[in-house]
Amino acid sequence: MSKEYWGFENENGDTGFLAGVVDVLTDNLPCCDFEYTLDADIFPVENNDISHINDTVKKRLHYYNRRYGINLPDEYIEGLHLKLEKVNNDAEKILCDIISCYSSSKDIPEKVGEFFRSLNWYLQKPTGIYVSQSIDNKNIEILGQVYLYMAFEYFFIAYDEWAVLFIFGTVL
Repeated sequence: MSKEYWGFENENGDTGFLAGVVDVLTDNLPCCDFEYTLDADIFPVENNDISHINDTVKKRLHYYNRRYGINLPDEYIEGLHLKLEKVNNDAEKILCDIISCYSSSKDIPEKVGEFFRSLNWYLQKPTGIYVSQSIDNKNIEILGQVYLYMAFEYFFIAYDEWAVLFIFGTVL
């Protein structure tokens, strides 16, 4: 799903601006091979407390659901329960490794490096990477239906006051 400006009309200006930045920078990452795609979104994280990200994401998903006419029942989105754990890994390496699973491109490290140099200009350095504690098909199904068609995996890269969501899946 691309980030049209009206998708952020109920967000503050910083969030809308950074959503555009993330959207454009993600478009410059190496293309996934035909069957696969990736999407990204950014969420404010009040007081750097990632434990509240579930409610923040659900609020945005409810808005996208109404604004973009996705037509998921509200109780379906309310079923989202992100249980995240912080992993102590290099964000650039993790993104390279994951994109490599979905793309045969030879310039993945170069493009991912450019992505982080640009994103870090706006957000500084990542403070953590958060992955799902368990394979929860319900979360993947909900995120997939809102952002793509079907999602395979997701993770967050946290920054001071922000978290960038990466979702890999298919639009077929």
